[in-house]
Amino acid sequence: MNKYGFGPCLDCLYRTSPDQLGGRSGAITLEAAEEVIDEYVEEDVELERVEKFDSNEPYYIPRRGDEL
Repeated sequence: MNKYGFGPCLDCLYRTSPDQLGGRSGAITLEAAEEVIDEYVEEDVELERVEKFDSNEPYYIPRRGDEL
C-alpha cells in the first residue's frame, strides 16, 4: 500500500507513444495493471503474487497462459 492508501501498487515502465525509445517509470495499482493487461495484451497473461525474500513484501510476476 502506498502513502495515499492505494494498494497494492506496482512499479512500472511505460511509453506514451509506440515510437518512444525507453520509457517513463511510475507506480500503478494492481487493479489498474490488470486492466491494462486485459486491454492491450492479446495473450492470456495473469499477474502472479510472489513474496520477496528479504522483507516478505509481495510483488507480482506476469505469467503467460501456458505458464499458469
